[in-house]
Amino acid sequence: MLNYTVFTFKFGTALAVYEDDTIVYISLGFDNQELVQEMKSDFKAIDEPINANVDQKTVESLKHYLNNQETPQPKYSYHLFGTEFQRNVWDCLIQSKRGETFTYSGLAEKLGLGANSSRAVANAVGANKISILIPCHRILRKDGDLGGYRWGPDIKRKLLLEEAQSLNAV
Repeated sequence: MLNYTVFTFKFGTALAVYEDDTIVYISLGFDNQELVQEMKSDFKAIDEPINANVDQKTVESLKHYLNNQETPQPKYSYHLFGTEFQRNVWDCLIQSKRGETFTYSGLAEKLGLGANSSRAVANAVGANKISILIPCHRILRKDGDLGGYRWGPDIKRKLLLEEAQSLNAV
């Protein structure tokens, strides 16, 4: 049974959908109702109800990580709703190191694809539904600009800055 919870963290509000310790979805924002509406829209094709039950262990683990990304990422399992290609892109991002950034063409090459696959990689990155844990914020434009981010450029900038600072502190 899928459950969801909304909680605050240092960059705003997060909504997480999970089943036991399997993460299905994390969205970020500032308005609880907007996050719930977005989740319902994203999950409209799922026949299974999503309950507002709170698994305190999962929620506390997520809160801790979202507030302290310098700590090692907990070992969550993921249920990734996407094509095999999208899941390969997301897996590559999950395996990336804190502070490591990519361009779309660089990520395509890392996946063993030609640089001409950058648009397909960009579409896969944009389809990510698990914010921060699948670190799509690590993608920059070729010119070094932040580029887009589903949850806004301010959060992306803060995440990248925090990762860079945690590396410099080591």
